[in-house]
Amino acid sequence: MIKFLLSISLYLFGLQLFFSQNIRHLSVDDGLPQSFVSALEQDEEGFVWIGTRNGLSRYDGQNFKTFQHHFNTNNSLASNTIDYLRKGRQNGLWIKYETAGIDYFDTSSGKITHIINTAFLEKNNIDIHRKSWLVTQDGYLWFKTIKNELFSFDIQKKILSRRNLNFNSDEIIYNILEDKNKNIWVLTQKNLKIFDKKKNSFTDIHIPYKMFADKLYQNNIEAVLFHQLKNGELMWADKDRFYFFDPVKKTFRNEKLPFSSIYTIKLLSTDIHGKEYFVADNAIYRYDKALGFRKIAAVSLEQNRPPQAFLVDNSGLLWIGGDAEGIYTVDPKLNFRSFSFEKDFATDLLKNYYGVSLNDFFNWPELNGILPASYFLRSATTPNKNWIALNRIVSYYDHLQKEILRLPELPKIKGEPFAPIKGISLYAESPIVIDELNNIYLFQQSRWKFLFSLKNFNANIKTANIYFDFKTKILWVITESHGILKVNLETQKIYHLKNNTKSLPVNHLISLVPDPKNDDILWIGSNDGLIRYSKKNNKGKIFSGKDGFPDNVIYSILPDKSGNLWMGTNKGLLKFDPTTYKVRTFTRSHGLENIEFNRFHQLMLPNGKMAFGGAKSGVVFSPEDIKNDHFSPPTVITQIALNNENIDLTDRNLNPVNKIKELSVDYFENTVSINFAALQYDDSKQIQYRYRLKGYQDEWIFAGNNAEAVFTKLPPGNYIFQVNATNTTGNWSNLIKSLTIKVTPPWWKTWWAITLYVILLIGGIFWLIKFKINQEIIKNSIKLKQKEAHELRRLDKIKTKFFANIAHEFRTPLSLIVGPAEQLKSVESQSEKEILFGTIKKNTNSLIQLTDQLIDVAKLEAGVLKPHFVWGDVVPVISNIVNAFLETASEKGIALSLESPDKAEFLFSINTLDRILYNLISNSIKFCENSDTITVKVDKEINGLSIQVIDSGAGIPEDEQTEIFERYFKGSNQNQLQGNGLGLSLVKELVDLHHGTINMTSSTQNPSGTTFSVWLPFEAQKDQLAEKAEHQENSKEKATILIVEDHEELAQFIAGNLAGSYHVLTAENGKKALEVTLEKMPNLIVSDVAMSEMDGFEFCKALKSDVTINHIPIIMLTAKADAESRLEGLSYGANDYVVKPFSVEELKLRIENLLNLQNRQYEYFQKQLLQPQINIAESETKQPDSTNNLHKEFLNRIYEIIAENLDNSNFSVDELASELSMSRTSLHRKVKMMFNIPTGEIIKI
Repeated sequence: MIKFLLSISLYLFGLQLFFSQNIRHLSVDDGLPQSFVSALEQDEEGFVWIGTRNGLSRYDGQNFKTFQHHFNTNNSLASNTIDYLRKGRQNGLWIKYETAGIDYFDTSSGKITHIINTAFLEKNNIDIHRKSWLVTQDGYLWFKTIKNELFSFDIQKKILSRRNLNFNSDEIIYNILEDKNKNIWVLTQKNLKIFDKKKNSFTDIHIPYKMFADKLYQNNIEAVLFHQLKNGELMWADKDRFYFFDPVKKTFRNEKLPFSSIYTIKLLSTDIHGKEYFVADNAIYRYDKALGFRKIAAVSLEQNRPPQAFLVDNSGLLWIGGDAEGIYTVDPKLNFRSFSFEKDFATDLLKNYYGVSLNDFFNWPELNGILPASYFLRSATTPNKNWIALNRIVSYYDHLQKEILRLPELPKIKGEPFAPIKGISLYAESPIVIDELNNIYLFQQSRWKFLFSLKNFNANIKTANIYFDFKTKILWVITESHGILKVNLETQKIYHLKNNTKSLPVNHLISLVPDPKNDDILWIGSNDGLIRYSKKNNKGKIFSGKDGFPDNVIYSILPDKSGNLWMGTNKGLLKFDPTTYKVRTFTRSHGLENIEFNRFHQLMLPNGKMAFGGAKSGVVFSPEDIKNDHFSPPTVITQIALNNENIDLTDRNLNPVNKIKELSVDYFENTVSINFAALQYDDSKQIQYRYRLKGYQDEWIFAGNNAEAVFTKLPPGNYIFQVNATNTTGNWSNLIKSLTIKVTPPWWKTWWAITLYVILLIGGIFWLIKFKINQEIIKNSIKLKQKEAHELRRLDKIKTKFFANIAHEFRTPLSLIVGPAEQLKSVESQSEKEILFGTIKKNTNSLIQLTDQLIDVAKLEAGVLKPHFVWGDVVPVISNIVNAFLETASEKGIALSLESPDKAEFLFSINTLDRILYNLISNSIKFCENSDTITVKVDKEINGLSIQVIDSGAGIPEDEQTEIFERYFKGSNQNQLQGNGLGLSLVKELVDLHHGTINMTSSTQNPSGTTFSVWLPFEAQKDQLAEKAEHQENSKEKATILIVEDHEELAQFIAGNLAGSYHVLTAENGKKALEVTLEKMPNLIVSDVAMSEMDGFEFCKALKSDVTINHIPIIMLTAKADAESRLEGLSYGANDYVVKPFSVEELKLRIENLLNLQNRQYEYFQKQLLQPQINIAESETKQPDSTNNLHKEFLNRIYEIIAENLDNSNFSVDELASELSMSRTSLHRKVKMMFNIPTGEIIKI
């Protein structure tokens, strides 16, 4: 056992001397204008600004853009020699020149404002110190001069003020600071001085430490680091300590540096998280109040000159500006430490990490030289031990005991050549190995030696590595060209898994590790990529270049604690996530000295770090120190070219290119090139870009590392250019840069040109349409005139024919009148005279009918033919019309019949119905011959009346049926028949006048015949009357009418027609009507006679017998028109008599007359009330209506009762009602209706 605790501690101290950090260098060769870097700042957009002795430069990760002084140009730098930069508000920079004063540079617009120039400095004999100056938030420039004086300068008012500090001549101003509360602090070697704005003076706070032993600072050459921490403390430093002052608590503290610096600390920068980084003696440190000081990186500048500028950018990258050495950047997230081999990978690692030589570890004399490939280290790891095999010896390092133990050498087999170990795994806590001849050995702890487990199987197969699965007792052996061997150590059976597309993708295998989190998975390195092999499913999936691998050869694999796989390849070191399959590649840009690694050059070190090696160098790192990049870099536009020429922004009055929100492009410069950059500087080659032009190409275009987008011949339109970038680990940033691009159309596609086109097009179309319309008007006018002429000729022929027919129609009956009239002179026989008189009468009626038709046609054309509706039984009317044709039909041998219900009450116009049926029946008779039949059918429907005239005549041809109702139309078969062409057209117009319909069906085929169907609606006629009634004026108060009718439909009809002028009540019989009359006291009653319960006569008798209501007039409705029935009704006291069917207008007129008569009676009896009683009897003959004595009798009875009670001062209406045997209410209603005054007024009179 070899002890090496002492050597390991010595190694840890000295190891960093030959390890290098991940450092990149930017020089003049990369575009830097000059190698002396005096200042570094990062603006709000993410650009890094660099002050040099040859101007100000802006860096975007790819290119430098330099701003310099130009003679006779006001908007340029005052000088190219820049001393220092300070970040200002609103994304500006304050520039301090070595000899030319101070400028303000607006990084957004590129505008430069000269604050203090050389002439001002010379005039006031001042020289501003390089770093001891600042610009306050309220616009004052405070600065220290080389002469140790303090000034303030009002930038707006251009007023310079010298500040009195009241200190001793040996007290030196080291720096100036403005804190978060806008307080001004001045640091000297003895005091902190705070400026009191109200008193315009400084107050001293004594520093209880002796500081600044450095002669440079004692001689007032350099400014001291002076800074405010995130917690509000003020901090400064010398070469030994950091000093702190709490402005709130007024307390001081200090912390000693963990190293001894040569110079006082002067460079400090704060990251975006508020952590302070500083530079001291070629190293970078981080300070945290809780954790203290931590060394981040060692930076050895080539010329060993102290750094001049320091910056921590937004991504955490560290920047150092050197004196004539350009810029160095250090990425603390990539803590790779590369080293060159002193001898070889195994020898150097064992010596420097384990503190032993190959001879100590494996009995390998160093005199043997570099290890050949067959003897490279093989290793296996358990939580507390590293097992390492070399040659035929296995040793392990115990992490707990901090010691190395070497196991006995493998047993030799007689007659076999020397065979070094090719693979090592673990059987529980014991190693299991395989040698070059495929002998498998298992170490037994109890016997302290290796024993054969399986001898010399498949000796011709070259083994690459092994893994033992303790759960299944299977040894997995990968080979260099024969796939995988599964060896069951208990049964000693061997299963050979060869190349198969479904299981093992390739046979050439190199390295093997189990998945640290999934027992079923093996990860196998091959010449064709990384294989994920499932032991359970016997399936393999390969990852290669298509999955983001830079190279397909996987030489070595080591898993870390998080389950990630680290792999050495020909083109870099890979980190692979077995869960997400995401791969990250590390190359020289990440700090690797060598990117080509070798097989078997991997080793887990005792401190948990990993080591990978190549041909001449290796790399050591802790996986936990290689941080993922979570930074989201902003993407900026750096240049725009139109037709391959960079645009001049000043000519277009535009902001700097990255500030442009909208770019207008002419149609003739529509090839647009856009350069862009992601402002992340640690490894710009790893950054990937994607872009799109919305409105032209909406899908993202992946550009890789190419930072340019070119769009050729963009058509006119509005587009949005968007560009996005990844960070160094391939994660897309959430910051997307957008630019609106408007490609203006050529003049022939501008809005005004299109408007002109539209106007011309519309004008042309309008002219064409107008031309066509005029042509059509002319054509139509010609056609119309031709048609009118043709129609006039046709009408003339029709009229000529019509008048000929009319003349014939008139001539025939006239002849039959004149002839018999002349014969009457000579005929003496009475019977012959009667025949001649009958002929004359018949033809006279024909002339009257013909004349009526002509008059009706004229009235219809003039619009003055109006139907006069009456309510009644339509059957007798239709029967009379049919009967009128019986004789004519009989003469022709035609059977004419009527089919109708017994009764059908309906609202109809007798004259109109007569004309309709006359023409239809006469038309049928014309077209019927002997033995034909004509049937008239009448049906009362719910909403109307249906009338059909059906004949079995010759029928009407189909081609004439559509014109049958046209005026003056005569069918072809009418040439032999009499007719004038008016009858059916008159019928159609009369039916339309009734809002009805008429249809015709006819057939000339056997059986032939024609059917005319007329339907007359009831509701339409009723609505017509109701509408007419609603428009009647009613200037007086509406009277109440009681309708007594047991026919519900008739009652509703009468009520509907009276409702517009009166308040209408209804009752279904006399008994109910009597009750309603006593309760409501109507002004007039209209009562039917024939009712089921108490008919009209009985009701009238009861009404007139009751003194309470006998004054109410009543109109009787009856179907009995004889005089006897009228006299009977009048004898019961009826005031008027209306016979059914009746006209509504007649009924309304009779009602109105009776009510007017009643009103005249009101006036008459009101006058009589004012005269003595005797005058009433005397004036009987002067009454308006001598037939009605009821009013007089009733009034005389009232006067008699009042006269009898003249002495009764308490006589009232109630007593009067009692004397009259009436209720008070009935008396009041009767008096009010008869005399139109209250009952109490009669008593007073």
